[in-house]
Amino acid sequence: MYMFDLKIMDFNIILLFSLIGACFCIKLSEGGKMISDYSFLFLLYSLYFLDYYWRDYTGDTIPNDALAGGYDADRRTTYIAQVLYENLLVPGEIRDAKAYFEYGFKQFEATENVKILCTKHPKRFQWVITTKDDFKTLTDKNFILGGYEPNNRIYIGRKSIGDMIIVGKVQVILPSLEAVFHYPRDGKGLFDYSYEVLTYL
Repeated sequence: MYMFDLKIMDFNIILLFSLIGACFCIKLSEGGKMISDYSFLFLLYSLYFLDYYWRDYTGDTIPNDALAGGYDADRRTTYIAQVLYENLLVPGEIRDAKAYFEYGFKQFEATENVKILCTKHPKRFQWVITTKDDFKTLTDKNFILGGYEPNNRIYIGRKSIGDMIIVGKVQVILPSLEAVFHYPRDGKGLFDYSYEVLTYL
C-alpha cells in the first residue's frame, strides 16, 4: 500500500489538470471545425484558490492586494504575471503596465489576457534559494503553480541580476525534475541554473 502526502502543491496540480481536462471536453463549433476553448481554461484557473488568487490585469492600476515579485533598475516594484499565450499559461513579470515573459528563449510582452497574483496574506509566501539540480530535494516545500506547459511543471521564480530582481518561470522538466529558471530581459529570453522559487507556508 502506498501513502500519499497531499500538500498544497499536489492540490494545485490536481486542480489544474482537472481544469485542463474539462476544457478539452468543452468545444466550440466554428465553421464546421471543433476548437478547444482555451479562454475557458484561463477563466477557470483564475478562480480563488486557498489564500492566493489571480486577478485580471489591464494595465490601469496595480491591485492593493497584489504580491510583489521584485524590482527594476529604478527600484520600482514589479509584480507576478500569468499570461495566456497560444495554448499555454506562462508566468512572468509586470512592469510599466505590461506583462513580460519568456517562451522558447524569446522575450514577449502582453497587455491582454494577463493576470496578476494577489493575496491577503503576503507573509505566508517565501522565496527559497535553489538550483537546477537541488530543486528536487525541496520535498517539504509547497510551490506556487504558475502556469501550464505540456510535459513540464511551471512554477514562479526570480533572480537578482545587477540592481534588479527579475521575475520569471521555473520550468521543471519531467521526469528528471531538473528545474531551470527562464526570464525575459532586454528583448531576449534568458535562463539560469540558480535562482529563488516562490513557496507558500
